Amino acid sequence: MIAATIGASIVVILTVCQRIWVLERRVIALNSKLDALLKNSRIEYDPTEGLSEQVIEALKQGDKIEAVKLYKTATGASLAEAKQHIEDVQIESDCDIR
Repeated sequence: MIAATIGASIVVILTVCQRIWVLERRVIALNSKLDALLKNSRIEYDPTEGLSEQVIEALKQGDKIEAVKLYKTATGASLAEAKQHIEDVQIESDCDIR
């Protein structure tokens, strides 16, 4: 009984891992397409647009926690939303604010 449960659990975990891998590949492909569309349409995208200078400065100094706090206070976003937004900015930013 225990062996069957463990076996089933392993199958589920492997299936989930495979699905995550497929989704990650799709996200990468979509990001590539989006980058190409932005480049070809000559649309400039600045992930720091709309951020206060204080948030940008905190990111430049490597103080992610302070950047999240400042963004949360300025926008009224939840902590999770603020953290996600700041992490997105860090990933998408061409400037060295990581």
